Amino acid sequence: MSENDVSYDDVPCDLMRLLFTKQRPEDLVIAMCVCKSWRAIIRDSSFVYAHLKHCRRTSLTDHNASLIVDGAHNYDAFQFSMQYSEEFTGHRHCRILFDNLYYTVETSSDGLVLLSATGCRQKMLLWNPAIRKFKLIPVSGIRNLLHCRTGFRPVHEQQVLVVGFGCIECNNKYDYKIVQVLYYFSDNAFQHSYVTVYSLWSNSWRRIRATPPCYTNVDVSNAFVNEAVHWRAEASADCWVIMAFDLREEVFREIPLPDHHHDYYSMYWYIAVFEELLSVVLHYQNQEGYDFVEIWAMKEYRVVDSWSKLFVVGPTRFLYPLGYMKSRRVLLESRFEKLVIHYPNYGQRQDVMHPVGLTTYLESLALLDD
Repeated sequence: MSENDVSYDDVPCDLMRLLFTKQRPEDLVIAMCVCKSWRAIIRDSSFVYAHLKHCRRTSLTDHNASLIVDGAHNYDAFQFSMQYSEEFTGHRHCRILFDNLYYTVETSSDGLVLLSATGCRQKMLLWNPAIRKFKLIPVSGIRNLLHCRTGFRPVHEQQVLVVGFGCIECNNKYDYKIVQVLYYFSDNAFQHSYVTVYSLWSNSWRRIRATPPCYTNVDVSNAFVNEAVHWRAEASADCWVIMAFDLREEVFREIPLPDHHHDYYSMYWYIAVFEELLSVVLHYQNQEGYDFVEIWAMKEYRVVDSWSKLFVVGPTRFLYPLGYMKSRRVLLESRFEKLVIHYPNYGQRQDVMHPVGLTTYLESLALLDD
């Protein structure tokens, strides 16, 4: 090598960190193979933190978010398609088989997808599709808690297990947490509830003493916002609320729903996140049988008066709300199981494909330094 030649190692680390921060995870995985200094930069936990922070900051303006489309089920496997294009032209197919079990998508947060084994939701994986890395989650053992407490298994018992997943920032790092809430009924009467929390930092579960204030039978929360997971729940026989679990403080809270002119018991509704705001999607029919979808958002978190109706889709027929995309686009499913993109600002629709389920996904380097 001559005196004028410059090697990769001669480039200042700070400059390389800045350049790498703006690259996609799959490109950074390739860059790790170039030289040892680049590998050390990219694998460093502080860089993984900085890269995710950049992805979060640009997620509403850039195109680094995608969709995991749950494709046709063939009974022995589940096929997923990663949609990287807003026109649904770029995709990647995969089947998830681990330890002779097929896994399905539960939910996603900041670059990691939570998967559970088909027919056995206690067996879970964390999956980063961008860097193609998995992590097996230890079994929480939450279902054994009630039998340790009572010493026997009643004949007429029922257990309802609900799950939440999200990512919190602490000490210049991100920690991914899973919360499991087990409701236990005996002879159709509520008896106990148990709550366990998993932390990726410690790779372990802890039972906590927090008590859920109400009951939910929603399997998994797909609404993580303001460091809390949210479920639709029943506070009483005639009162629906949003039940929140704060992943940082590890406490439950109730959030009232928007004051809507329709009875919540008479329509389908679910909780979502729209443009980083806690939202409620309402689906109902009028007397003529036409479908309407309303999107409500809480402009100021936990302030009831800040609920605001953003827009209405309809009147139309046979549309079922699925989720959101960028640029205020709403994903709907038609009667014929076609995915429909609705543009509220223009009143336009576009039929694109046949989905079974959808989960939004933000690319990151999570698990790379694990």
